[in-house]
Amino acid sequence: MRTGISSACYYPMETEQALEHCGRLGFRNLELFINCGSEMHGEYFDRVIRVIREYDFQIGSLHPYTSFLESYMLFGPYERRVGELIDFYRHYFDFCNVIGADKLVFHGGSTDAFADNEVYFDRYAQLHRAAQAFGVKLTHENVVKKRSQSPRFMKALADYIGPDFAMTLDIKQCRRAGEDPYEFIRLLGKQIVNVHVSDVRGGQDCAVPFTGSFAFEPFVRALHQVGYRGNYIIELYRDCYGHEDEIQRAARQFDELLRSAEQKSEKNG
Repeated sequence: MRTGISSACYYPMETEQALEHCGRLGFRNLELFINCGSEMHGEYFDRVIRVIREYDFQIGSLHPYTSFLESYMLFGPYERRVGELIDFYRHYFDFCNVIGADKLVFHGGSTDAFADNEVYFDRYAQLHRAAQAFGVKLTHENVVKKRSQSPRFMKALADYIGPDFAMTLDIKQCRRAGEDPYEFIRLLGKQIVNVHVSDVRGGQDCAVPFTGSFAFEPFVRALHQVGYRGNYIIELYRDCYGHEDEIQRAARQFDELLRSAEQKSEKNG
């Protein structure tokens, strides 16, 4: 288990500059938020790759900038757009191979998307298979105002896809949707492969970890008990913290928490 950071913490800073900030903070484990197609080829691609190599980043997951299109194109009423979306996402899957990422984060269809569950499941399965052809796991994130905000919906989708279904669990999105993250763990624990963490403080539902009221120790313990040994990615918005040192301190605390969880696990055999 490792603590990491999303480069989205620095959005709208240009991607290569955001990566440099992540590197200077001491992070090597990242989720890369790609912000435009030109960053996957040509001059901007070269800049991004140069920084990744300079800091020897381990990119566990890629977050596409086109999540807003998924509801409209993959789950909308116009069939011809479905294939176009899948073809476009093959560029992401190929880029994942280039940067060494084995997961892509997917937001999915809105609660009022055209597709009923049967159509939704079938179209998601098509994209899931396209990702598998590149050796990439398509990881469906729980997102507020999307069908994925519901643990019951996600469990039904997982049952349709089968044991290869993978999920990104975001506790901030759970708060915003009024859903219990522990319900996702109960229903989908062994299929959770990526976790986004943040805290809640007063009226702020996305705060730096360990600055608010969320209890991280039982959360990590619950995930550990279902076999999760993946990344814990600190994902914040730029207005959710003052100085980046706050993120660095949170990462140190999270590292200590993860070490403690591992030690307790070894002790208990």
